[in-house]
Parts: sequence; structure tokens; C-alpha cells
Amino acid sequence: MPVVAFTIGSFGDILAVLQLAWQIRQSLSDAAAASEEIQTLIADIDSFRHALDSAHSTLKHAPHVPQSVHNGVVHIMRVCTTLLRQVQAKVSVRQKELVKKHGARIWRGVWAACAWEILGGKGDVDKMKRRLMEQTAALQTLLSVLQTAALVQIDKRAVEDRATMTRMLQLLEALPAMMKFDEVTVPFLFFLPNPESVRSGVAPMTRMTLEQFLAVIRLSLMCQRDRGSAESDGYEYSLVPRNELRLM
Repeated sequence: MPVVAFTIGSFGDILAVLQLAWQIRQSLSDAAAASEEIQTLIADIDSFRHALDSAHSTLKHAPHVPQSVHNGVVHIMRVCTTLLRQVQAKVSVRQKELVKKHGARIWRGVWAACAWEILGGKGDVDKMKRRLMEQTAALQTLLSVLQTAALVQIDKRAVEDRATMTRMLQLLEALPAMMKFDEVTVPFLFFLPNPESVRSGVAPMTRMTLEQFLAVIRLSLMCQRDRGSAESDGYEYSLVPRNELRLM
């Protein structure tokens, strides 16, 4: 499934909807004292804003967003923008009419007393709330898809890591046979050149990085080809008494 980074433009869509919702809430606050319905509407808008904030945070921290989720979020934000702008336009038309005829003070009084009716009453307000709830539910569904996709990626990585570890374990188990040492042979040590300190012997299987482990495999193959002195890839090694393998 294609993945995309959640772009600045996409975040801008969410932030624009949050700004619209905040502006409407602020306008409604002036009329909240006169109407219980307006107070309920403010609470519903706050819930809507909190849902958008949560979605914004989730998308912001997601490393990758599937294209289908990205497109769905953009569509939802456009629908929400249209709904909220319709509410703003309805209020703006009445505001301009009253301010033109009677002045701004009269408008403030009318808005405080009649905001519910100006918004269209129960029918229009309930329709708007229902549409916003539908978009919120759709947004939550998309976030669930995003989280599922993230879990799938984690499972895939776990399978790959498990396969890698299994292969490394197989190589470790095969190493003694590759070096053709029997069980009673005294373990050998590696002596790596270190210009900053005195050389010290290092057991091949202690605290090894992946690169060091691969070097051991290469050296073991060299041992199979030539049990005496040899040179390969710029390294010279030789088997010495006590089965100590020295790197020059």
C-alpha cells in the first residue's frame, strides 16, 4: 500500500477546521447564558475540537500514512469546513442586516437572545451536529486503519529480524565444524592490531558485532583452504602454538 508523509497542507486543513470551530464557539459564548440549547451546542463543538486535536497529534507523529488514509482525512476536513462555513454564513447574513439597520449594539442584544433561532432552530442545528458526528466517526475509523497498518509493519519487521537471528544462530552453530576443530582442542584467540593500545586476545564469540562475526566466518573459510600461513584481503594470519590465530 502506498505511503506518504502527512504534508503541511494536510495539517493546514485540520488547523483550518479547528480555527473555524473555535470562532463559532467564541460567538456562541456570547449567547450561552440565555439558552441551554446553546450551552449544549458549545459542549458538542468542544468535543469535536478535542477529536480533531487528537487526530492531528496522531497523524503528526505517524512515520508513514497510507495514501488511502491521507485522502480520507483530506475529504473529511473539506466536509467539516463546508458545514462550519455554512453556519458562519447564516449568522453573518443576519448580522449584516441588523447592523446596517440598527447598529452593532442592537445586533449583540439580538444575538444574545435569539442565537438559537438565528442558527435555524432545533432542526438545522441537529442536522449540523449529526453531520459533524458522522465525520468524526469516519475520522476515528481512518485512525484505526492507520494504527493497524503500523502494527502490520511492526509484525513484518519482527519476522525479518527473526529470520536474520535464525540465520546467525545457524552460522554460529556451524562455526566449529567449519573450522574443523574437535571438542578437546584448546580454543583459539584473535589478536587484532590496535595502534592505540597493547594487543590483547579476544575470544571469537564474545561481544562481537555483526561485522566482527562476518570477519570470523571469512577467516574460518580461509583456515579450511590453508592450515598454514596465508594472505587474504590484506590480512596475514598464521596458526601458532596453543591454536592462537594472530592477525598481523
